[in-house]
Order: sequence, then structure tokens, then C-alpha cells
Amino acid sequence: MLKPEGNGRSQVIVDGKCWETLAASDYYQRRQQLWPRVTAALDRLRDTYDLVIIEGAGSPAELNLSEQEIVNMAVARYAQSPVVLVGDIERGGIFAQLLGTLWLLEPADRALVAGLVVNKFRGDLRLFDRGVGLLEERGGAPVLGVMPWLDDLTVPEEDSLGLPDGTVGDAAIADRRLDIVVFCSVSGGWNG
Repeated sequence: MLKPEGNGRSQVIVDGKCWETLAASDYYQRRQQLWPRVTAALDRLRDTYDLVIIEGAGSPAELNLSEQEIVNMAVARYAQSPVVLVGDIERGGIFAQLLGTLWLLEPADRALVAGLVVNKFRGDLRLFDRGVGLLEERGGAPVLGVMPWLDDLTVPEEDSLGLPDGTVGDAAIADRRLDIVVFCSVSGGWNG
């Protein structure tokens, strides 16, 4: 796991402990040293648990980094894991995000994509019915869900982005209920 510290540096967390704090260029130079640790950790988890959720970091289609990355499609390929692509409609360009990612993936990586999720949708979901159809038609993958925008959700942002009111951590959501659904493959079919 990479835990950004700012100024282009991140803590590299290995087996739950800070291994080192590195600049991005140093991190990529150490990839060969880290990859066996990544695969060993994943193997241990898969030997222990029936279901392991693998979360990538950023886009799986960063063409300039694809040969060096060890946190997105490299792990999915190693595990032969089904991949769910999630796009953020709040930022705009959901079709470019999801379809562009699909089209930029190498065929072997594209074959791992089991479905798409649209995140942070605002408004009447019926207005996006055609959007779902377009994503499925042009992407060749099912839309597994369209997640609604949730007002006042106080979950820490990823990649060290702060919330406007400065709240971070479990204390911010201690009195609120949050349901989390995980899609998983069961006997060849998708269940939510």
C-alpha cells in the first residue's frame, strides 16, 4: 500500500508496517524488490480467506506506467481475479473514464473486467438508463450498479485528500450507519 505524505513522497506499507518512505521515482526503481512481497502477501491471504478484495490505486490504464505498476492489473493478472472498474460521474466524463479505460487495456487485461460501476450519481436514476445501455453496448461489460451520491458522507478521502471540515477517521462516522456491498463471483455468476 502507498500512503501519500505530500511533496511527492509516500510511505510504502508492507505487511501492515511502514517499509520505507520513498519519492515516486525511487518507488518505481524498487519495484522488483517489492513484487515478491506483494505476491507472497496475496498468496497468504488467499490461503487463509475464501474471499480477498483487491483494490487498485488510480487508473489501471496508465500507459506510461503499465510495465512498472504493481498495484493494479499486475495483481489482477497474477491472481486471475475478476476486475470491477469504478468511474466517478461527479467529476464528469463517465463515458470517457470507463470506456477509455476499457479500450486502453491490453486484451488479456480487458478479459479480466467483469463489470462496471458508476459512482456518485445525483438525481433521477431513470435519466441515466440510456447511459447504462451505452456503457454496456460500447464497453462489452455489464453495469453492475449505479451508486447514488450521498450527502454529508464523512468518510476519509483517498490519496490523502482532506475533507472540507477537516474530519478524518472512524470518529467522523461513529454514529452513522453505512452499508457496504461487495460484488463477488459465485459459481461463475455475479451476486451482490
